[in-house]
Amino acid sequence: MSNNIPRRNRMDLYTPAEKAISDAVQAVEMAGAHPRLTDAVNLLQEAQKAVADFVDGVHAILPTTPPAIEAKGG
Repeated sequence: MSNNIPRRNRMDLYTPAEKAISDAVQAVEMAGAHPRLTDAVNLLQEAQKAVADFVDGVHAILPTTPPAIEAKGG
């Protein structure tokens, strides 16, 4: 950490995978406004968090089905 800001919150310290996911989030957000696009952004953000957890050594168990998909019945 630098200046007490977590690495995962500093874009200048993103790994290539985190940067790619961030770029994908921006691309989806530019596609417009729709509930499916919101779901896509949420899933991408969960993916970015999972990558950051891996890079930062956080040992958390993720659900096997993302909540956004599970709530809609698949």
